[in-house]
Amino acid sequence: PHPTFLLTIFTPQSLTKPLAVLTATAKHRLLSADITTPLLLAPSNASLPATLSSLHQPSAAIPLDTFVQILEILDVGSSKWEQISTLESERKGETTKGREIIRVLPPAAGEHDRGSTAATQHIAPPPPPTGPSNPTLGPHKVLLQDMKGTKIWGFEFTRIIGLGGASIGCKMWLRKGCRVARGMVLLEPGSCGVVGGKIEGLDRGWREGKEGRLRA
Repeated sequence: PHPTFLLTIFTPQSLTKPLAVLTATAKHRLLSADITTPLLLAPSNASLPATLSSLHQPSAAIPLDTFVQILEILDVGSSKWEQISTLESERKGETTKGREIIRVLPPAAGEHDRGSTAATQHIAPPPPPTGPSNPTLGPHKVLLQDMKGTKIWGFEFTRIIGLGGASIGCKMWLRKGCRVARGMVLLEPGSCGVVGGKIEGLDRGWREGKEGRLRA
């Protein structure tokens, strides 16, 4: 992180707090922030070469460990109709277990101490999901952005733990030597890793417009 960013956390008033608390605060703010924000990351942090996304370059490699954030996630392993059906089920408060459909019902008044199995009872519709939906199996195609705003697409060549349930703004490390083919980063467990995080506003807007993009 940039020294200016750290100074907003390590203030004279905060020096009485345990170091572990301050470290956790810094990590949370960093993972929740847009990494293109000025004075967030130190200038010494590596960025992606501008030519890396060229389709005319058969093969290349990430020259240095690079911190990036996710701006778009596409589940290329599922059809658009499958994804739309999943979103509709989530909106109805339904999940699936094998071939069984499970409907999650909020407890009605007086039902906190006894179960209710009446699936036809009148209930208020559940609020729209605001967090990550059930992780998808993929493979996934993701749009990545570095601290300077340079963007490049990445493809989940081998399954990456945490990528299927990632939010928009989620941070990742691209390791030195990570392969790039025809402007596409090949994401593999040994060459990249999901750090976590979310940019709240971007993620909310992305999720609200996801079904519309799938239907377009």
